[in-house]
Amino acid sequence: MKKPEWSPKLKKRLAAGMAALVLVLAAVLLTAGHFLSGRLDRELKERIQSGSDGLYRLDFASASLRLWAGSLALEKVSLRADTARYLSQVRTGTAPDLLAGAELERLSLEGISWVRLLFGSFSADLLRAEGLTIRLDHHSYPHNEGKPPRSWQDLLGEKLKAVRVKKTRIAGARLHYTHHREALSSRTSSLQNVSLRMDDFRIDRQTGKSVFPAAAVAMKADSLSLPYGDSLYHFRMSNLELDSSDSSFSVGRISFTPRFSREAFARKAGIAIDQFDLSYRNVSCSGTDIGRFLASGHFFSHRMTIDSGRMEIFRDTRYTRVAKNKVGTYPHQVLLQSGVRLHFDTVRINSIALSYAERSYKTGQAGAVQFADTKGYISNLTNDSLAIAKEGTCRVRVVTKVMNHSMLRAFFDFDLRSAKGDFRCGGQMKNFPMPLVSPVTRPLALAEVKSGQLNELDFEIRANDYASSITMHMLYSDLYLALMKVDREESRIRKRSLVTNLINNLILDDNNPSGKRPVRVARVQRDRAPDLSFFGFIWKTTLGGIREIVMGSRTKPGDVRRVDAGGREKKK
Repeated sequence: MKKPEWSPKLKKRLAAGMAALVLVLAAVLLTAGHFLSGRLDRELKERIQSGSDGLYRLDFASASLRLWAGSLALEKVSLRADTARYLSQVRTGTAPDLLAGAELERLSLEGISWVRLLFGSFSADLLRAEGLTIRLDHHSYPHNEGKPPRSWQDLLGEKLKAVRVKKTRIAGARLHYTHHREALSSRTSSLQNVSLRMDDFRIDRQTGKSVFPAAAVAMKADSLSLPYGDSLYHFRMSNLELDSSDSSFSVGRISFTPRFSREAFARKAGIAIDQFDLSYRNVSCSGTDIGRFLASGHFFSHRMTIDSGRMEIFRDTRYTRVAKNKVGTYPHQVLLQSGVRLHFDTVRINSIALSYAERSYKTGQAGAVQFADTKGYISNLTNDSLAIAKEGTCRVRVVTKVMNHSMLRAFFDFDLRSAKGDFRCGGQMKNFPMPLVSPVTRPLALAEVKSGQLNELDFEIRANDYASSITMHMLYSDLYLALMKVDREESRIRKRSLVTNLINNLILDDNNPSGKRPVRVARVQRDRAPDLSFFGFIWKTTLGGIREIVMGSRTKPGDVRRVDAGGREKKK
């Protein structure tokens, strides 16, 4: 069959008609876009107000809608709560715990599908936010207790079936979160200079409640600051990065530091309490469940690495000691009681400096036990019930230099299934010059180690909330102690010559083993004072073993000495 032929004249007429139709359509779209921009202004504001039951009001300086390009831009955007409406909801018991507010310099959407919108689904290729500041105020109202958390589907409302944004880009954002506590001061946390990249964000009726609805998320932030301890401390994190594409999370620095000097902190606290000064650098996590973290705040990761850091603890005993029941506050018990679920298969420590210092109420001077270049690992660090059902022990293995000299190999095994906080710990060390502890014992115990060589130390402690037992082997030679006293008139520490001679000649054994006698081994069981801390209990138990050996225990080999919380021998 012969195809129809188009004459040149007809072709020109058709081309002119098509051009005219395009111009008419363009004019219609331009006019419609201009008309709809005004209607969109009213529609968005009414939708936000009605959707929040009158609680929130949306304002923006201008709205630009381009129908043919599928784009929308809002300038100078703000989302604010209606204070009168909120107070009314508080009085009627319907107010939410979380109140939000936001300001943006510009919010733009590109690639909007108008066809899908007609069928109840919102879809866009790109969402971009510039100059974003978010403020969140959290109250804990009794009428919200026990209510399930809102799901992602709740954001859809009644009219929308689904929301999808292929790419979300946010730069230079700031987040401020304030926790309002009844009868206590409010605490505000801040996240600065946040950049967020999110791909394929989607919510539909099938979106899971505990799954973060994005295929990929990457975030960077300059700093995170959190208040702590009624303003006694600063908690900061800097150079935060997370990326779901490789399941990584890293922090350049984490610091938990007092806001005051040691002297000022002690005056501010008014009682003898531990002061913590902690700092860690280059903390990185791999194999992290980023989606779970963003959705619920629970942190699960295969491996954490701490490149370097320091941990300093200080106590000023010149202030009153207030007895506080510390049963149930061992490290693994605190972890299990945490409201945030955590799990790390392995935590690798490359190098951390540790120290514990006290200022004596007798001498006014401070002494510090130091552990340099501490490195090792922690396995099965978790409070997740499913992980604990599979493996019930958290293990710590470290090596460290005591007083920056001799290597100590230490271990801790925490029983995560125990109702009484069971754990065991121990260590081994060789070739330690004992006079190195004099800067600690002189101000704190009024005793100076003039000579002595620790040849070998091996001990193991088993403990729970209420008692401990230690088995200690300690071989040493040429031990000589000088006992001291405080000379108030001359404001210095002086040697007590007579008592020193009596102690060294009659009570202390300068060697172990001594002569042809067998090696003395300490076996001591000790009750725990309820107000004694985890490290305090370990220290008291260890000192009990040392005392048993250096004072030449006359207990029979294999016998166990039983002492009460004050170190006094218990009657059989």
